[in-house]
Amino acid sequence: MVDYVGQGNGSSALSFVGALEGFECGEGFFLSLQAKPSRTRSGWVFFAADLVNLSGERSDSPFIHGVASSGGKGVKPWFDCRIRPHLKFTDGQLLDARTLGFEQKLVNFLGELIPPGGHLMLDYESEGNEETFIGLVCGVPPIVTYLGYMMFCAGFRGRFKDWYFPEGGHEGVRKLQANKPLTEQIELEALQEHRAQLRLFVDTRIDPAGEHAEVILAAKQRALSLLADQLL
Repeated sequence: MVDYVGQGNGSSALSFVGALEGFECGEGFFLSLQAKPSRTRSGWVFFAADLVNLSGERSDSPFIHGVASSGGKGVKPWFDCRIRPHLKFTDGQLLDARTLGFEQKLVNFLGELIPPGGHLMLDYESEGNEETFIGLVCGVPPIVTYLGYMMFCAGFRGRFKDWYFPEGGHEGVRKLQANKPLTEQIELEALQEHRAQLRLFVDTRIDPAGEHAEVILAAKQRALSLLADQLL
């Protein structure tokens, strides 16, 4: 059951985040949500959701946690969060949420919750996201990094931003932001930019024996897939 701590001016955002409660990430695995409004940021809600199985066993750390807003004053709803791809349960069970597809299913659901004009930010500095971190450092286009590709496939087809140097003091760790275009014209412009960037990327020569070649080659395969399927 969802545990809301307080209401206040975050009640709209609490309802927005509350959609995560009970979401089935995979057969027999559900989210169990806790959420509370920020004391310093109007309309923001901090949340954490463990993964719980049908036996009542719970992950010993949240599958997803972060901050979200239902929007307001010209700002559309957004999520800023960390998703843990590897989990341990209270009974000692280890679960690879990435291999099982739970991670992609959750990102797809966030894509359904966030409307056009909104955005999703995912932490890529934490454990389990080394491939995205290395890819961005090596100049891989954001949409074909591991996390970026997941977000693009979940409907975030606008411009991306790599928060490699967080600004302002509250953004925290490095994260990748993917936007949902507000209008069809904005989407077309963003897709044109993505297409041009990927065409340059796939033409870049990579030394198969070079450092981080495996990460870059995997990103190239994603780029070739997007271009071949005319998804850009």
